[in-house]
Amino acid sequence: MTTLHQTAQDAIAHLATVLPTAPSAGLQHMVTDLMATGLPLSFDRLTGSPVGSAQVRADGIVISLADVPLNEGVVGHELAAALLETKGWPCLFAGEDADMWIGRLQKTLASLLDHSAGVALQRSYAIDCEPYEQFLLDTQQASMNLLNAKSPILNTLDMTSEQEIEYGVGLALTAVERFWRTHIVPADFMNAMTLFPGSQALFIAITDMVTEGTPAQGWPARRLMGQIVERIDDYMEIKGDVRPMTVLSHFVPAIHPDDADQALGNVARLVMVPLDTDLTGEHSILILPHRDGLPFGFRQVLSSAETMQDFAERVVRAPYAAFCRALVPESFCFWQPEGPSELLRQPTLV
Repeated sequence: MTTLHQTAQDAIAHLATVLPTAPSAGLQHMVTDLMATGLPLSFDRLTGSPVGSAQVRADGIVISLADVPLNEGVVGHELAAALLETKGWPCLFAGEDADMWIGRLQKTLASLLDHSAGVALQRSYAIDCEPYEQFLLDTQQASMNLLNAKSPILNTLDMTSEQEIEYGVGLALTAVERFWRTHIVPADFMNAMTLFPGSQALFIAITDMVTEGTPAQGWPARRLMGQIVERIDDYMEIKGDVRPMTVLSHFVPAIHPDDADQALGNVARLVMVPLDTDLTGEHSILILPHRDGLPFGFRQVLSSAETMQDFAERVVRAPYAAFCRALVPESFCFWQPEGPSELLRQPTLV
């Protein structure tokens, strides 16, 4: 059973038993800062996985370490991801099944910004992160090499539109992450993207959004993620006549104090998208906050125009913070992100 450490001292003592060397002052400092949230911290291992994960929930922070030889970088990588989440970093509370193509893309998207920011954060704590980060880059490079080696076969396959979208978007996001982490995109990455028309253009469109380095604070990171979701959907709409990332990707909303008691219609846009399902009148209900443009929502059956109008009026009048907390599972924490949070859009009702 995973042990929940209630104090930073206990968590550091645990790390001393699993790491090959005593935790450095920087790693101890990182643990202390993370646990300043007041949440307990636990560590476990993801058997058979070369990558780990970090989850910040209302009942505690769970750090799942990769199944690789442990060193400070392996631990620091996940601690950094958790620290960023406490700063209001973009985080999904609902997504599609990871066995589905859209679910795999959501997973890639969700970690896009925190990887480059996480490396910078580890270095600011003087964590020896380079060996593990290089291992992750080498693993990424090996995947590109394998894909390029299979290019003669790929060119002969009759791919579905979903496969073309998954590979095209996935490659673009992988190349974006590589560029933001190393400031270089190897030729193998560019060559792989040529196998899927539009992938390079998507890569360029996303990297052009960042001119002064990737964000280090929550609000700028959230706004950039909102813009990235829009660009991905632009690509998908051309390829498949759908915009699924906005409809299906539900990010944990951020609640600024100025917005908490406001009517939802004053601080967010309501979008109702009809769905082609077995339920007559089923809609995807999307909330797009003006401060970051990151979607979250749910599904609702609206069987008539009158029902839709009544529903929309009730939603836009609902207090924003109460609406968010009623919608998002209690296990997910809400953070007021760091950084400037000026409004980017004017209120609009659709």
